[in-house]
Amino acid sequence: RSVKVGDRRRYHARAGEFGSRLVGQSEIHASAHFERAGMHREAFTAALSGARDAARMSLHREAHDLFRRAVVHMSPDLPSLERASILEEAFYEAYAIEENGVADELGRRSAAAYRAAGEVVKAISVAASVEMLTRRSGRPSSEWMAAIAALLAELDGLPGSREVDQIRTELEYFLAAGHLDRREIGAARASIATIRAGGERLDDPEWT
Repeated sequence: RSVKVGDRRRYHARAGEFGSRLVGQSEIHASAHFERAGMHREAFTAALSGARDAARMSLHREAHDLFRRAVVHMSPDLPSLERASILEEAFYEAYAIEENGVADELGRRSAAAYRAAGEVVKAISVAASVEMLTRRSGRPSSEWMAAIAALLAELDGLPGSREVDQIRTELEYFLAAGHLDRREIGAARASIATIRAGGERLDDPEWT
């Protein structure tokens, strides 16, 4: 703290640039230094790279922290589709460690960005995962199941495709879980029959 602010930023920039060459250093350290240097583009690039590396190794806490830094430093000029994809990745890492409030915000932002990019099916898929997050948080089943049903109705209005069939089957799976929560066994069986039919149509043995 005895170093002048301008010098401190310059030193952080140098540490970010050269520190990753040292043993034991990584993008985690580089992105923090770039952030403190006020170098937003470099902080974003380093954080995103480190987050994806951490996610591949199932280091969800580290991935979550780095994705949050990447999101903070995203350029406002980033294309909607790229923004949506990064927000979706960040959402699932927050979901994995039960940072439910953060995950809810990231998921809703991702769905909105997908819609802005014209990727309605992807938006519906992420929105459905957000609704399942609210199930985990104890929200009344009548609310989140109604939201899932509305997303299914929206899917029905879209042109048919394998992706649409895949998402529809996934949403039916969510409804089946809700029916079982409510001990609505007949309705659960109907959803499960729809899931099996979807699995056969997709030639997907996991769903079947």
